[in-house]
Amino acid sequence: MLTGALVTALLALVAPTTSARQTGTQERNDARQNSNDLVLIRRTTTGAWAWSNWWSARGRLCMLVETLDGSVTAVKRVPRRDCAKPIPRDF
Repeated sequence: MLTGALVTALLALVAPTTSARQTGTQERNDARQNSNDLVLIRRTTTGAWAWSNWWSARGRLCMLVETLDGSVTAVKRVPRRDCAKPIPRDF
């Protein structure tokens, strides 16, 4: 299950930018509505580290989420072909 912070981080890359006047509540509601668009492609773990690739059909892009002990350390947009490749251990 996606955490609110992870959904917001992923959608910041996928969704069109929001106006500066939009409130946090509106952003969270938008994230909930758009979260069904994200599909977990693969998850790899090594010790306390985990990497997961997410595909957004609406945005037509692949994102890599890196976590350490359950906390998100990085969210990166990666080439679409990476959603079909193994994730390197030495990321």
